[in-house]
Amino acid sequence: MATPSRPCGGFPGTRVETTGFTPDGARLRVTLPRDQADAFIRLAADISRGQAAVERAGE
Repeated sequence: MATPSRPCGGFPGTRVETTGFTPDGARLRVTLPRDQADAFIRLAADISRGQAAVERAGE
């Protein structure tokens, strides 16, 4: 399941770090602007539940 986002680096609240896991155990870790964090948290939750796919580069 995706974890709540948290401020990181620079000015508090300008960027957040969000983590989650794919069904096969790969870790998702993304740092992005705060205004995009909610959409990524929803996507990471869908990936964790197997409701969205992840294609790994080079595979």
